[in-house]
Amino acid sequence: MNRFVEGYKEIRKENPDPKDRWIIFKSTCNAIAKLGTIEDLQELIKYFDGEDVRNG
Repeated sequence: MNRFVEGYKEIRKENPDPKDRWIIFKSTCNAIAKLGTIEDLQELIKYFDGEDVRNG
C-alpha cells in the first residue's frame, strides 16, 4: 500500500463521516497529481472502491 492510501486511511479514521469521504478522496487525488504517479492513483481508486464493499 502506498503512502497516499495510508494517508487517506489515517484521515478517514479521524473523519469517518460518509459525507467527508469525497472531500478526502479529492484532496488525496490532488496530492497525487502534484507528487505521485499514475500507479499511486490507481491504488487509491482501488482502495476507495473497495471501501464501499467493506462498509456495506
